[in-house]
Amino acid sequence: MVPEDWDEPSPGHAALCARFLKAVYEQNGVRLPYRFFEPASFTGKVPVVLFLHGADTVGEDNEIQIGYHDVATVFAEDAWQKREPCYILAPQYKRGMHWSSPEVAACLHSLLRFFLGVRKGADPDRVYLYGYSAGGVGVFEQLKRFPDTYAAAVPICGATSGKDLEALAKTPVWMLHAADDRIVRASYHAEENGWIMHLGSRDLYERLKDTPGWDFHYTEYPEGFLEKEYGLNPHCSWVCFEKDGDVKDWMFAQRL
Repeated sequence: MVPEDWDEPSPGHAALCARFLKAVYEQNGVRLPYRFFEPASFTGKVPVVLFLHGADTVGEDNEIQIGYHDVATVFAEDAWQKREPCYILAPQYKRGMHWSSPEVAACLHSLLRFFLGVRKGADPDRVYLYGYSAGGVGVFEQLKRFPDTYAAAVPICGATSGKDLEALAKTPVWMLHAADDRIVRASYHAEENGWIMHLGSRDLYERLKDTPGWDFHYTEYPEGFLEKEYGLNPHCSWVCFEKDGDVKDWMFAQRL
């Protein structure tokens, strides 16, 4: 169960989740159950949004990765779909796995390629990637391993290692993080704790913000903001993404 000071789904969220279909994808011994949303109507090509859940919704039920938080279904809401119809792909990994492990990252990318090939009108030039916490870690891993795949990415309260950072600059990125997040820190500067994911969003921005020609943004919510505004744990910065139209509009404006 999620902690008491984390967000809860909004009224009507269960009905929205019920509109997502179910399937399973397997490759090289890795099994990824996934949910997917199909736009009701559209003409021409439409984007595909790939959502990566956090460690709080690990499992094999193919339910909780979209059911625990509104962030997974924000692009399925009627108001957004009327304006920007899109597919949504929301896989789930089981306990003991991680988005950042090589075999899981490869399977995830293969699932995306499969999905693009079988869904009518899915636009490979407008694939948008976002995720929170462990999913934010997974976002960075996908950008490093498959830098020519995603039109834009939003890692929310994520972190990564210092390896292959130059690959990140091939994709427009907008990071979100709370300054007082204690689960995944915005900054690991001056911490020599040996944790492989030792660069938080602030660390990455400070190191990479002057990269020439890169569409790179970082929003940091000040200490106490999540508690004051929403009564939530500062790790829950995905709630800010749900409410921030500028970030979502920016993401959907990008294309390969």
